Amino acid sequence: MNRIRLSVVFKLQSFIIFILSLITFVIPLIYSVYLEDEEILCYIVPIFISLFLFSVSVSVKAGNITEKEALIIAVSVWFTFPVLTTISYILSGYITDPVDAYFESVSGFTTTGASILTDIEKLPESLLLLRSLTNWVGGLGFVVLAVSVLSSRLPIGRSIVTFESSKIPEKESGTQSWAK
Repeated sequence: MNRIRLSVVFKLQSFIIFILSLITFVIPLIYSVYLEDEEILCYIVPIFISLFLFSVSVSVKAGNITEKEALIIAVSVWFTFPVLTTISYILSGYITDPVDAYFESVSGFTTTGASILTDIEKLPESLLLLRSLTNWVGGLGFVVLAVSVLSSRLPIGRSIVTFESSKIPEKESGTQSWAK
């Protein structure tokens, strides 16, 4: 029977969340410092949470992961990473209900365009930047980013990246056919 090693899942999940935190929260943090908009805590807290989780997971030995573990990592990142943005929205005071803040976060990462905010322009510029970055990261598909990171450790990761990449048409005597 193929057992799922939760320690390996935790290690790789915390690594991916840490990298995504650096991408998503450091840029608005720098912008907040530049603007002096008093929203610095909204970005520092999620960065430190992800740094703490990552530092705890460093001692775990990973090795090769199975397909089930890779799937669990991808799904868990989809559900847990928006929690960090939820913390930012709550700390800012502009969205106080945790369910609404989580909805806004998930909406950004899934790029649905749905929002609980009626007047988005009331948000501070650094929080608008965070909201935009969540949409950008979601648009990139951070699961694809995770698979790219995992592809060096997991043979299935390479095949998923190959499968998900675009097929480039070849030109053959004036007609186009799909690359084989």
